Order: sequence, then C-alpha cells, then structure tokens
Amino acid sequence: MQALLPSIRPERLRRQEVALIQLNLSVLAGIALVHALFAPALGTPPPAFFIVLGGRFGMQALELLWLQGLDPGDRRVLALYSHAAIVVNLGVAFLLSYLAGLPDSHYVVLTVVPVLAAAFRYRAWAVALVVAAAGGLTFGEVALLPRHVNAASEYFEAASVVLIYAMIATVVATLARDLREQQAATERHLEQLETTRDQLMREERLGAVGRLAGALAHEIRNPVAMIVSSLGMSGHAAASGLERAELDAIIREEAARLERLTADFLDFARQRPPSRRPTSLATALGYVAGLAQARLAEARLAVRVDCPAGLEASIDPYQIHQALLNLLLNAIAVAPPGSTIVLHAAAADGRIRIAVENAGPPIDAADTERIFEPFVSSRPGGSGLGLAITRNIARAHGGDVVLERNQPGGVRFTLDLPLALPQEAAVGAHPDR
Repeated sequence: MQALLPSIRPERLRRQEVALIQLNLSVLAGIALVHALFAPALGTPPPAFFIVLGGRFGMQALELLWLQGLDPGDRRVLALYSHAAIVVNLGVAFLLSYLAGLPDSHYVVLTVVPVLAAAFRYRAWAVALVVAAAGGLTFGEVALLPRHVNAASEYFEAASVVLIYAMIATVVATLARDLREQQAATERHLEQLETTRDQLMREERLGAVGRLAGALAHEIRNPVAMIVSSLGMSGHAAASGLERAELDAIIREEAARLERLTADFLDFARQRPPSRRPTSLATALGYVAGLAQARLAEARLAVRVDCPAGLEASIDPYQIHQALLNLLLNAIAVAPPGSTIVLHAAAADGRIRIAVENAGPPIDAADTERIFEPFVSSRPGGSGLGLAITRNIARAHGGDVVLERNQPGGVRFTLDLPLALPQEAAVGAHPDR
C-alpha cells in the first residue's frame, strides 16, 4: 500500500494528514451548525445522525492528538492511516447523507475531503478509483431515497456532483504533480549547492592553509637567516671578541623571537574549547591590568579599569585574560607616552561588551580588513597572531571581537560576548580547571 505514496516523506505526509483532519473537523462542526440553524424549516434529523456526526468528530480529534505524537519516521503506519482515513471519510459522508433523510443534501463537502486527499498524493489510477467510489456512494444515496422523490432529477444532480468530484480531483492532482516536480527539482538544486559549497570550503581551507604556511615560513626565515649568518661570522677567525659578543646577542634575540613566534602560533593552532564558569569581570580586568604594569611603566602610560563591581559573566577566565592581554599589549605599543588606556566593561541585552581603548593613531584603512588574519601586523616586531588568537577566543565563547572605533586619538577594540552560558553550551562545557 505504501507504493501509492512513493514521493511523500513521512513528516510531510503527517503534516498533510493533520491539515486534512483540521479541515474535516471544521466541516463536521459546520454541518452541525447548519442543521441547528435550519431545523425550524427542514426538521431535525434522527438521533442516529447526530451520534454518527459527534462520533466522527470525536474520532478525528483523537486522531489529531495521535498524529501529533506519532514518530514521523514510521512511514508504514502513516501510509496505512492515510488509506484508512479516505475509506472512513467516504463511508461517514454516505452514512450522514442517508441518515439525514433529506433530498438535495448529499453532503458533497464531506466527500470532497477524501477526494482531495487522494488527488493530492495518489497515482492517477488510484485517484480515479476514489472518485469512482465517491460517485458510486452518491448514486447509492439517491437509490435509497423515498419513492415519492423525483428520482430522475436526483440522479441528474448526482451525476453533476460526480463531475465536480472528477474536476476537483483532476485539478488538484495536476497541481500536486507539478508541486512534487518542483520540490524534487529544488531538492536536486540544493544538493548541488551543498556539494558546490563543500568544494569551495575545502578549496578555501586549502588556500588558507597555504597562506598560513607561506606566512609562517616567511616569519621563520628571517630570524633563521640572521642566526645562521651570525653563527658564520662569529666563527670566523678574524672576528674580535666585541664582534662575537654582538653577534651572540643577535643570535639570542632572534632565537627568542623564534620562540615567541612558535608559542604564539601554537596558541593560535591549539585553541581549546572554553572551560566556562561565573567570573567577576572587574577582577578579570584588574588582573590583566596588573600583568601589564611593567610594560605600562616602561612606556610611561597609565591604565584605568571601568567596570561595575558586581558584573559577572560565564567565561573561561584564562582565555579571556589572554585575549584582553593581547589587546592591551597592542594598545601599549601604539599609545603616546603620558596617555591613559581604558579597560571598560558593561552589560546590555544579555551580552557583555569589554572594550580596550587607547589614544594612539588610527589603523590604516588598508589594514583594517586584514588585522584579524594570522601573521598580519601593522607594528614592527609583531607576530600578527595576537588579534587572530583573540578573535578565536571570542568566537569560541559565542561572540566576536571588532574594531569599534578607529579615529585619531581614539582606537577601541571591543569583545562582544554572551553574558550567560547558553543551555546547549552548558551541557558540553568542560569542568573548571
């Protein structure tokens, strides 16, 4: 029987059945209302009519609840129910029409519901079978009418009703077929787009790896070349003791530079998932400001922490310390002597914004598009990984880092983070260290 529904997914079939039940419930309620309104003129149908009407209404209400709780993956049960619903609805339509005992009241609207259901999802031969069954029941109702009723007129009307069934079924079946073809074409296009997207993402990842490898090789090549040349000159017999001391200092400095570069790259490449816990942001900002005191004093700069005392966020404090320290060290490198760097935090709309602002010169417009890329730095000696690491930390927390202000005398980077830990993230969060 499932062969009648070859192209309908179970979830879609369930939605269709729910809609048809809701339609049938409305029709049944409408029939009861019509009989109540026209009872003085047409008389009241026998109790059996209302028993069948109320019974079917109750059954449909229970079926609606059952369908909403049914596993949509059970295609066989849904298919069986779909076929049974068409048969039962045809039988109820015939029974109500017969029990009402009224000429010219064939309850066409009730029979239309199963015809619509069949036309929307069945193959042509099955749709024709349902229309034939509806027509046979319609003529059967006329045959059961009392003898004093004009049979020829009633049969003519029944034939007209059957033609209406056929017309409705043809139109709906055509539209449904076109819709299924369009859906199939859309699904094929989506699959092609997903395949193309995956290919582009793979190519982009490969390109990013290539750019990263090239940039890393470039950054490593210079200090290695300096170390090699310094070692060669230091080992030369003609080199004096003073020259050897200067060359040894160069070697140590370039080796330290390589060590810093390697450490920064490992921090960038080995980004851990954040281990979140409620953290006082005033404490976190004060801690970062304390770490940079030596650099601040050397550069003759001051730092001001502006954060409400009770402000907390669910963050990994160690990662946020690292992100803020990267921003603060960048600010120290460019801020003019005697100025003040501001660390500011505030909460709004369920998010936390932590800003690091300095009074240094603005970043060149040509560089602002690439400042968060690895190995891109606008200051001498910078590895170009600090902002990239900060962005990774921010995004791992469900936020981001942006260059919020870039004007003469005011450059501000802002970490935008969720204030509270999302429920889904809480499930997979790592335990506190």
